[in-house]
Amino acid sequence: METIIKPFKINKEIVAIPSKSVLHRQLILGMLSRGIVTIENIVYSKDVLATVGILRNLGVLVNTNENNIEIDSSNLSIPELELFANESGSTLRFMIPVVASLGFDATFTGGGRLPERPMEAYLEVLPQKGVTMNYCDNFLPLTISGKLQSGLYELRGDISSQYISGLLMALANLEEDSEIVITTKLESKPYVDITIEVLKEFGVNIVEEENKYYISGSNNFEHGNYFCEGDYSQAAFFLVAGAIGGQVKVKGLKNNSTQGDKAIIDLLKSMGADIEISDMIIVKESSLIGIEIDATDIPDLVPILCVAACKANGTTRIYGVERLKHKESDRINSTINMLTNLGANISYDGESIVVIGHEKLSGGTIDSVGDHRIAMSAAIASLICENEVRIIGSESVNKSYPKFFDDFIN
Repeated sequence: METIIKPFKINKEIVAIPSKSVLHRQLILGMLSRGIVTIENIVYSKDVLATVGILRNLGVLVNTNENNIEIDSSNLSIPELELFANESGSTLRFMIPVVASLGFDATFTGGGRLPERPMEAYLEVLPQKGVTMNYCDNFLPLTISGKLQSGLYELRGDISSQYISGLLMALANLEEDSEIVITTKLESKPYVDITIEVLKEFGVNIVEEENKYYISGSNNFEHGNYFCEGDYSQAAFFLVAGAIGGQVKVKGLKNNSTQGDKAIIDLLKSMGADIEISDMIIVKESSLIGIEIDATDIPDLVPILCVAACKANGTTRIYGVERLKHKESDRINSTINMLTNLGANISYDGESIVVIGHEKLSGGTIDSVGDHRIAMSAAIASLICENEVRIIGSESVNKSYPKFFDDFIN
C-alpha cells in the first residue's frame, strides 16, 4: 500500500488513542484475575489483537466491542497451545513468563522481525526456574514447558525493560514471594513503572528499592471495570506536527501519567515549541532550536524527534539509541534512510544520531520497511517538505495506530 501526502498546513483537534502499553498489561492482568474484566477506551491495533488472540487460545472468552473489551478468564484449562504473537515484542515478552506461571506447555510463533529480536534474558534465567525452552536457529518458534518457580531473578536492565515487566506480572501470579535484581542500569524504566501502576490497579503492590523489585505471592488480581488512558507515544506524532507545521490540539492525555513518552512535551519546550496545557495540549508552529537528547528511556520517540530536529535551527544530537537496532526495523538506519530520502542532513556517528536542521526538506519517496513509526514519522515530515511525500508500505501503521492517516489527513 502507498500513501501520497502533498504539503499542507495542519490545523487539527484529535483525541489521543488509548495507550498500547497500558492496554497490553490490562488485558494480561485481566486474564490473571480469573474473573470478568471490562476495559473501556479501545483501539484494535495489530499488536493489541496479537495479545487478544493469545488470550483466546488460553481459554479466555473475549468480546471485542467498538469502545470496550470484555474478558472472562474463569476457565483456563488448555494444556498444549500454539500462541502467535504476530510482530508484537510486548506480547511475546510478556506472555512467555505469564504462560509459564500458569504451568501450560506452549509454542510461541511470530512474524516480521520478531523471530530475530533479542530473547537471551529469558533463555538464561527461565531454565533455572523450572521452565524448559526449546528453539531452533532464530528465537522463534519457541516451545516452553514446566511451571515457573518463585525466587530470586537476576537480569540485565540494558537490553529490554519488557523482560522485567513480563516477570513482574508472572511472579505476582505465583504462590511464593519473589525478588528481581537488576544487574546493570535499567533502560526504559518508565515502562516498568507503567507495569507497576497497572498491577496496583489490579490490587497487586510491588515494593521497589534501588535496582530491586519485591513481589509478594498469593495475590488476588481484582476484576471489574478499567479505563485505558491516552497514548503519549502516538500523540507525539501530532504534537510534533503542530510544532513544525501549523497547530494541533490533543485531548485525552493523562497529565500525571507514568508513561515515559510524556517527555515529548518537555523536549519540545526545550526546543522552543509553543505549548499550552489545560484539559488538552495545544502546540503551535514555532521557531525550534537544536538540543541534545538522551533517548535511553524514550527509544520510541527517536524517529519523530528526528523529524522535529529537521526543522530546528542548529544541531540536534540524540544519544542512548543503541537498542533501536532491535525494533521492528533497525530503527537507526531506517530513520536515517527515511529522512535522507526526504532531503535531511542526518547521520549516525556510532553513538548518536546527529541532525542539522533547516527550514524545508525536499520530499520524495520512502519505504516504511514494515515499521509503523517510520511510516508515521515520514507522514509528519511532509509538513516541512516542498514536494509530496510518497510512503511505500504505509499499511504498517496498523501495528499500533490503524486510523493514523484518517486522523492526520482528513
